Amino acid sequence: MDLAAFVSRGQVDVDAFVDPASAKARGDAGRYKAHYQAICVNCHGRNGQAQDSIRALGDAARDNPWKALRILDMDIVVGIIAYLQTLPADVVVHSY
Repeated sequence: MDLAAFVSRGQVDVDAFVDPASAKARGDAGRYKAHYQAICVNCHGRNGQAQDSIRALGDAARDNPWKALRILDMDIVVGIIAYLQTLPADVVVHSY
């Protein structure tokens, strides 16, 4: 899957989208909250914790935002990641 993403979209300088030191997305969380609510909320829930089989999205976005950069247009993805990083931490410890 990673190879297919590379071939179809090419190599991207992810440091332009995610600060390597802080792992903070360089997107506008407020502006892209509506994208999350329109695209993602039906499956992942308002707080990103509706799926028991995967990590809470806020935690995943804070721990490894680089992994999500292949999903949509880069500006939208970075904005959604910035919004996800504002979601609450998962209070349940999952083992993955």
